[in-house]
Amino acid sequence: DGGMSTDGTASCPSTWLKWVVLVDANNDWSYDFEWNSFITEDQPTSIPCGTDTNGNGIPDVRVGSGRCSFDSADDFATSPGEEYTIFVSQALASVGIVLEADCGETQHRVEWTVYDGCGNLSSTTSYFTVQDKKAPTPFCVNLSTAIMDIPAGGSAEDAMVELWAIDFDAGSFDNCSNDEDLYFTFEDDINTVVPGNRSAAKRFTCEDLAGGNPALLTVPVYVWDGCGNRDFCLVNLRLVDNNNNCQNGTPTGSDIAGVVMTEAGQTIENVDVMNQEVSNALEMHELTDATGHYAFYSNLEGMDYQLSGEKNDDYLNGISTIDLVMIQRHILGIQPLDSPYKLIAADVNNDNIVDGRDLVELRKLILGIYTELPQNDSWRFGDANQTLDINNPWSFDETIEVANLTASMMTEDFIGVKIGDVSGDVIANLNTPSVGAKSNGAITIDFQDVPVEVGQTVEIEVSANLSDVYGYQFTLATPGLQLVGIDAGSLNVTEANFGVFGDAVTTSYNNSKAISTSDKLFTLTFKSVVAGQLSEILDLNSEITKAEAYVGSDFDVVEVNLNNTAATSEFALSQNEPNPFSATTVIGFQMAESTDATMTVYDVTGKVISVINGSYSKGYNEIELSKSDLGVSGVLYYQLDSGDFTATKKMIIIE
Repeated sequence: DGGMSTDGTASCPSTWLKWVVLVDANNDWSYDFEWNSFITEDQPTSIPCGTDTNGNGIPDVRVGSGRCSFDSADDFATSPGEEYTIFVSQALASVGIVLEADCGETQHRVEWTVYDGCGNLSSTTSYFTVQDKKAPTPFCVNLSTAIMDIPAGGSAEDAMVELWAIDFDAGSFDNCSNDEDLYFTFEDDINTVVPGNRSAAKRFTCEDLAGGNPALLTVPVYVWDGCGNRDFCLVNLRLVDNNNNCQNGTPTGSDIAGVVMTEAGQTIENVDVMNQEVSNALEMHELTDATGHYAFYSNLEGMDYQLSGEKNDDYLNGISTIDLVMIQRHILGIQPLDSPYKLIAADVNNDNIVDGRDLVELRKLILGIYTELPQNDSWRFGDANQTLDINNPWSFDETIEVANLTASMMTEDFIGVKIGDVSGDVIANLNTPSVGAKSNGAITIDFQDVPVEVGQTVEIEVSANLSDVYGYQFTLATPGLQLVGIDAGSLNVTEANFGVFGDAVTTSYNNSKAISTSDKLFTLTFKSVVAGQLSEILDLNSEITKAEAYVGSDFDVVEVNLNNTAATSEFALSQNEPNPFSATTVIGFQMAESTDATMTVYDVTGKVISVINGSYSKGYNEIELSKSDLGVSGVLYYQLDSGDFTATKKMIIIE
């Protein structure tokens, strides 16, 4: 009854206790979760808050601003002396709140309150953290390396090789840290990591050979996460002194070597050739030189080895729309690809068939939408001694097996296939000549030059006089213009023929048969965020997708140029740009018809400095002037004369 006992102390006849738990995740003074043993306002009295009604092992919870009633004293009460456990993390997870583990920096707050039947209460606050205490899982690879040659003027003490602990990583991972946030050391000391490298380094010298050649070392490699948890793996390091720098005698074992080249005989540089000793997974790596050669020296005899190659440095090397033309013609049966290696190159999505899906993937690479192929490597390498069937090239063997090595094997050669390149344009080494235009011709992409205003929607009708063209590609710089629409014209283009990159648009188009048209090719619709003349905004270049076209049955590569035409058929002389200038400037002018014109430059006294005569086409034209050609500085005038038209403007040359 809440009265006093005979000795004057307060008495409470209630024998039950009830509790309320409030959880503040991240200690931001905002309660995220409430758990209590009182009846909630929206529950029947027969189901007290805290009952496990769904049988999941976690009592029901109360979340939100609604409070619980004090009216029923005998529902879900706890007697004095009883224990009741609340799993806070599980309770939070049941309502979608997951506490991320960190290194213990983030505190979470819990407020505990207990009531008795007389309205008395007691409250306390506790704090906890969810810490990452689990070590990373190390996965390591065994390696082989050679002692480097003694530098000029050095001695045997200078012979060494430096390795990084991260070189031995073969896919280590952690439950909380990303792979790129792991660290690697040779010692149980995170402070040995070189800042910015995520790894410690170690030099191996002649002393590590211990008189043997080669020597097999067991090296610990530690893997650390961001919270200082670590685990290690023991790796095998095979150390060889190929050139007897350490004077330990001639290395024992046999050599394995070969050359890597394309089907056409071009040697391939910088191929990562891996030689794996099968029994203990010992990996040796060697990059091919400019002549395509690789070599692994002093391999233990009586062992089995497996060779393979990898090169993924430049997916676009040798790739252009001409490859789309040739693959499309193969698919349609017009001109089948004539070698099994070309079929492997054409299988861009690596599904053992050449079809339209390969065209889609390759075009995305050409347009710059892809920077690498999602389902294939840049290069693939197969056993050069394997005979492939053009009707079934998919048996392409990408490893060379060396069983029971008993003598040096120096002709373990690979054929390299550049994926996507069926035209043979790949640059395989530094001595390979770059492929430019194969013809002196060119095609011109025309558009009508108009002024644009901020917020204006402008349609650019693109036209060209195409003759015997199988395809083209280029980059169109469009600073200040946002592409909002593409409409086909005489070419059946869709959005798949274009890539959009902020201030640039790329395009690639191919056809299985030659195109000849002088009609509108397509229309691009832009929303302008700048004001200016369209001709001053647009620029055709090769910044993302190389500008070129393919003409004739031999698919000759020609240049692609951009030409603007005037909205009106009138003569006009523009102000030179830039003005003033110190090196070169460009004078633009509009011709009402194709005819002759004369540009005259003279000084303030009327003295003629330069005269340029030429025949110019209808529409917009340009003349470039240089200070060195004019030989003067200061204020000059330039005048355009064509028939009855004449116009004069002033320009300034500065020192």
